[in-house]
Amino acid sequence: MAGKIKLNKQEKYRLLADLMRYIPDVIYFKDRSGRLLLVNETHARGLGLKPEEVAGKTDFDIFAKQRALAMAKDDQHVMTSGKAVIDKIERSTRADGVDNYVSTTKIPRYDQSGRIIGLIGITRDITRRMRYEQSKRKTQGLEKKLETLKELNQLKSEFISVVSHELRTPLAIIKEAVMLLLDEIAGGLNEKQKQILQKASNNIQRLKGIIEELLDISRIESGKLKLHYSLVNLNDLLKESADFFKKLAAEKSVGLTYILPQEEVNILLDSDKIHRVIANLLSNAIKFTEEYGSIKAELKIFNDKVRIGVTDSGIGIASGDLSKLFNKFSQVSKISSIERKGLGLGLSISRELVEAQGGEVWAESKLGVGSKFYFTLPKLQGLGDLDKSTQDRLKALLSGGRPLYFIQLNIINYKEFRKSLSSQAKELFSALTSSADKTLKAYFSKVKEKTHIVIADSRHGQCSFILPRVSEKEAEGVSKIILRKLRIILAEKIIKNVFINMGALYPKREDFASQAVSQQSFEANLRVRKISIGRQTRKFERFAYKVDTQLILPSALRVSASTIDLSSGGLSFYSAEALKTDAHIEVVIRFPQEKEPLSIGGRIAWIKQIRQVALPSGRQTTGLCLAESRYKIGLEFINLNRLKARIISRNIGKYIRSRKICPLGK
Repeated sequence: MAGKIKLNKQEKYRLLADLMRYIPDVIYFKDRSGRLLLVNETHARGLGLKPEEVAGKTDFDIFAKQRALAMAKDDQHVMTSGKAVIDKIERSTRADGVDNYVSTTKIPRYDQSGRIIGLIGITRDITRRMRYEQSKRKTQGLEKKLETLKELNQLKSEFISVVSHELRTPLAIIKEAVMLLLDEIAGGLNEKQKQILQKASNNIQRLKGIIEELLDISRIESGKLKLHYSLVNLNDLLKESADFFKKLAAEKSVGLTYILPQEEVNILLDSDKIHRVIANLLSNAIKFTEEYGSIKAELKIFNDKVRIGVTDSGIGIASGDLSKLFNKFSQVSKISSIERKGLGLGLSISRELVEAQGGEVWAESKLGVGSKFYFTLPKLQGLGDLDKSTQDRLKALLSGGRPLYFIQLNIINYKEFRKSLSSQAKELFSALTSSADKTLKAYFSKVKEKTHIVIADSRHGQCSFILPRVSEKEAEGVSKIILRKLRIILAEKIIKNVFINMGALYPKREDFASQAVSQQSFEANLRVRKISIGRQTRKFERFAYKVDTQLILPSALRVSASTIDLSSGGLSFYSAEALKTDAHIEVVIRFPQEKEPLSIGGRIAWIKQIRQVALPSGRQTTGLCLAESRYKIGLEFINLNRLKARIISRNIGKYIRSRKICPLGK
């Protein structure tokens, strides 16, 4: 049992003195006439005085008359009734003129005979608490409004979906009837009648397009948009419709040229959806380009992305309208004859279709000069999250400092694949995973660490495995062998149109660092970064690296920015301005351990607009308050000499060693 602590009067006094001196609350003692007998340091400091200078004063000597009267009324109530005032919240103005909120408690003070001889008061600044509660109430109000808007938006989507579906059937009947008349099945027609029916047919087709757009928006908003991936050569996808759009442009005396790379550009995508995006951009370019103008469609290949751009010499878009371009039902054209055609959904749908496949879309334009529309697509589709047991194993391997590769095999559109094969799907998946497992064990028979499948998910068509203590060349080699053997199995079973997405991945070491030290389990899914295999191998490793930079734009304007990630071939950063695609700018990087800043030429490769958040504005239930636009921009270095490349590599190396991190991807 712990011994009792005995304090003498002097020790007790010292403890109480420490309380009065260091507590951040205001403490004071008053007699029955309202005079301050004793105040603590905090009270005196708030008045700009010393404690001894406050003693003997009343509230009327310190505060404005109105406030002093209110305080005296509370004092009188406490000393007359003997009842305390607890946590009374008031708004006040400090001696320095700052408005704040305080909570005041006043209790009666008694003498030895039990007679009230004054009071003790404690006042606490609760400004932060009050502001938090006010902010919370406002947030709750906004959340309710947002919930209402969400419900209204859902009702609108459902209404659009129902109406659009109901319109399709009668429209199809009308179209069939018009076509029967045009084909003269119901009897001969004169030229005037043919012209009238042809106009009707054209408008039926236009109405059909509007209905399809409304249905697309409804599917997107309700989360029912389905993607059907296949391995597509983007060159071929662009060429398929080239003749049609060239003819359409020629009808307006507009020139349309295609600039495509020599090599094949094979990536996994939903070809129908991307074809619609390309068609929308080309149709808009032709629509808004005047006679004898020009249009260019271009496909460019970057390290981990491909970029398609459509440039025209048309009427252009005012800078103030650029931010509205991809909004639903938005039309920014000032030409009334064009404005009336369509609902303004094309670009909004295009953005959703691109972003659903992991890409970015943006536009640049100048009124009267022309417009440039771009979108990107990743070379390798994103892969799924890992389960806890896999996370724990990866953590154990990385915390031991062992290099590893994580490889995942993913059959695209596996749900449809399973339906088409019915009972054979499970058997086929077992054959694929078994083949991969045997290949791994044979290829890495001499590796001490076990190399085997860690996930075999037949429900989603995914198979994953870890390769510890292997080189990139070995990881790449075994991946090629696995792919070759899997193709043989599929060919033997006469299964077509199955596309296998395969990539080697590096987990980020910092994801494990803190947990590895504390031995805590992961509370979130492991994040992995992708690299491509074979011909798609990325040229540079990227690292999450923050360093101050200065961008010198073509106009000589200098803009400060901080990098998001950095590699030997480029960097990405956030910007308040979109900048121009393919613009050549100078980047000045200030590495912490270098005496002089490093100046490098760069080219803007891609731009991603960070989505604006729409919130109700004030009491105007129909208004929207938009957050400030931000852009994530990717820049590739150009004309990088050996010396500058060495400086970048050296600083990245120092950063890696100091943080013990792995690359974001290769």
